[in-house]
Amino acid sequence: MRLFIFMLIIPTSFLGQMLDNRGCAVFSGEPFFYTDFIRSNKIKSIKGVVSTKADLQVIKSKGLSTEFFFDDSGSLIKQFDSFYRGKKKDSSITTYHYDEKKNITTKRMSDSYGFFSYNYGYNDNGDVVSKTYCRDENSTNNKNDFKLKKQYTIVNETYSYVQKDSCIQKNVHNNHGGVYQKEYYTYDENKLLVKVEKKLIVNHKKAQINLQVQ
Repeated sequence: MRLFIFMLIIPTSFLGQMLDNRGCAVFSGEPFFYTDFIRSNKIKSIKGVVSTKADLQVIKSKGLSTEFFFDDSGSLIKQFDSFYRGKKKDSSITTYHYDEKKNITTKRMSDSYGFFSYNYGYNDNGDVVSKTYCRDENSTNNKNDFKLKKQYTIVNETYSYVQKDSCIQKNVHNNHGGVYQKEYYTYDENKLLVKVEKKLIVNHKKAQINLQVQ
């Protein structure tokens, strides 16, 4: 078993102030920085290197890097990741687009086929009520300069919510409006997420994650 370690090239004393793990999103592929900290310190980019560690072995550099870019409000707007495709080193780009309330409306990523995106809609409470997975066609030949030419919807999901005391039930609807999965998010007295449970309607399979609050 191998443990992947991400090492940011910044003083470690800043990490506690800069990383926002209230939603358990750190290094999950979603924005996980405190925007107030990024904005007040006028940080425009952060670059890190990726290393791996096998059990009982020393940390070894993989020669890979990740770089984050921020706008003036402190929001993450672009991320570059390097990786190996076979023995060849390659890179991918992720961009984030926001509405006026700083909700993510589009998360677009590059892959070997071009670009794909997740597009989100929200209710007045800021809850995600729709998500579409799309393949996006770039009008330029440069993946660093994306301009949307055409968009093809592949999957569309909608969501509804039920508040039950300290638990929020999230119903996941398919393309036809039927509920195929229910998700339960349980919070403690400090409104911190402590448990996530997912249930599939068809085969009744369950998955549960318990989160330890320190």
